[in-house]
Amino acid sequence: MLLGEKLKNLRAVHDWTQPELAAKANIEQSYLSRLENGKGLPSAEVLDRFLGVFELTPAEFLADDTNGQMAAQLAALPQIAKAASAQKRAHYRKQRAWIIVSVTSIALSFLFGGVAENAVVFPDRLYRYVSRGVVPEATKNPFITQPEKYDEKYLDFYAYHGELFTQVVPGGQRAYRVRISGVRNERFENRMLTLAATALFLAGMAGLLIQFLLSRLTRSPKAAKR
Repeated sequence: MLLGEKLKNLRAVHDWTQPELAAKANIEQSYLSRLENGKGLPSAEVLDRFLGVFELTPAEFLADDTNGQMAAQLAALPQIAKAASAQKRAHYRKQRAWIIVSVTSIALSFLFGGVAENAVVFPDRLYRYVSRGVVPEATKNPFITQPEKYDEKYLDFYAYHGELFTQVVPGGQRAYRVRISGVRNERFENRMLTLAATALFLAGMAGLLIQFLLSRLTRSPKAAKR
C-alpha cells in the first residue's frame, strides 16, 4: 500500500470528500489530489497534520503497511523512519519467537519419540508370573495329589521380580514363578507419546514453513512491487 491509497482509504472511512480533508489538514485540494494520485510526497509538517486529523500515531498509520511499501516511500520523514524502525524490531522479535517455538517443538518431538521408542518412562518388557494355587501353611506341595484344586493366578509386571517370589494371601501363600520373561508388549502410554511426538514435529515444521513463507512475502517492498 502506498500513501495515496492510504489517504483515500482513511478518507472513505471518515466519509470525507477531498475538499473536506484538504480543509481539515489546511492544505490545497490540488495538493491533496496530487498526493492521492502518487504524484508527490508530503513534508513532515503536512504528515503531522494528516496524523492529527485522523487521530493516528505514526505506528498506527503504518499498521496495515504489511509489505513495507509506504514505509519505504516515506522513509525520508523522521516520524515514519522512527515508526518503521520500531515496527521492524517488533517484527524480528516476533519472527525470532516463532522460530524458537517451532524449533523447540521439533526438539521435543525427538525427545518424546526417543522416550517412547526406548520405553524410558513406561517400560514395555512384560514379565508374567504364574501361581498354581494357594499353598496352605505346613503343606509342601498339595497340587501333586490334588490337581483338581489348582487355582492358577497370573500377575503381569513391566519389571523383573526375580525367577520366583512368594506372596502371603488368606489361607497361606502363593508362589509365583516367571513364565513369560521380557517379551516386548507395546503400551498405550508409549503409543500416546509417539502420537504426541508426531504432532509436535508436524507443528514445528509447519511453523518454520509458515515463517519462511511470510518472510518471503514481506522481505522487501521491491519484491512486492514486482
